[in-house]
Amino acid sequence: MHLSSKNWAFGALLAMSTACGGSSSNAGGSSDGGAILTGEGGVPASITQACTDYETARCNKRDTCSLNGYENLLDYGLNGTQQCISANSAPCVFSLMAKGTAQTPENLETCTALIATESCVDFRDGNPSGACLSPAGALANGSACGANAQCASAFCTVGPYAICGTCQPAPAAGASCQSTSQCGYNMACEKPDGATTAVVGVCAVYASTGAACLPGTTPCAATLSCVGAVVSTKTTGTCQAAGATVGAACDSSAATLPSCDANLGLFCMHSADAGAGIGTCQTKTLVQSGMSCGTTTGDGGIQDSVCAISTCVTGSCQPDVDNGTVCSLDTPDASALPCAPETRCVPGSQGSMTGTCTALDTLMCN
Repeated sequence: MHLSSKNWAFGALLAMSTACGGSSSNAGGSSDGGAILTGEGGVPASITQACTDYETARCNKRDTCSLNGYENLLDYGLNGTQQCISANSAPCVFSLMAKGTAQTPENLETCTALIATESCVDFRDGNPSGACLSPAGALANGSACGANAQCASAFCTVGPYAICGTCQPAPAAGASCQSTSQCGYNMACEKPDGATTAVVGVCAVYASTGAACLPGTTPCAATLSCVGAVVSTKTTGTCQAAGATVGAACDSSAATLPSCDANLGLFCMHSADAGAGIGTCQTKTLVQSGMSCGTTTGDGGIQDSVCAISTCVTGSCQPDVDNGTVCSLDTPDASALPCAPETRCVPGSQGSMTGTCTALDTLMCN
């Protein structure tokens, strides 16, 4: 899984990925977020400015690496880029104030300058370089943490349903995981298709153009599609460029042609006179809360409607829920929906399939 819509990480800062989309009205989920972001309450202005600059660069990069700002509109709605900046700045501030961190405003500003020149593939696949690599912090392995830069190993592993984790050695390919945030740079947590978050997978390095691939085992890098793979027989395919423009030929099953790049907001519209799954890449339609969603066929042909700042439940977009609200860990329904950014659904007890949306605050980890 690439670091894309509804699974976007804070790069070298936090150990956690923001596995949620939806309204950013909570602006980081902290009731005192306004004070933090104005440099009040004892927070140095240099930290506030560094985080604003950093998140501006990252949110603008999301726009650059999608069509017509698709990803920010999907996760944050109208004024998506500004909402993205607002929602992510408070967790960034928390990470720079965390116990034992080696991250500094000066280093973060240096990283910010590199983001504009970073390739979309590296940006999506969590493969930073230079000042954007997490520095080694002061905390020993086993210590509680919420950000990579707190740890002497420069890696804080946080479970998919938690805010805090522990410092651990950086994982290698083949390590067990439940989410991509538990793997190292340029790796994904690969699982069988359709597996829930609770299923244990393995960390796998992204394969490049022309390399062998197999969904659930060996993922292709961002902007690529695994063509010709057969999961049932473990037959590998080949990583090829995914459809990246409207009208590009595609195969939704990627059996004979690449599929479309979903991170750009494209889907493969089948042609009636072509083989099964064969068609052309077309733009997905973003719809708001309360509207119909999913793949439908009407007078205008096949349409793939995707919920913006909400989740598709039984054919209708339902708004994601805010900090302090009951939420769904895996399978949403009308009684328990995913959390809005930037919060995480934390279960009250082991084995529960619901939890409470909790703000991503690394300061609570120590």
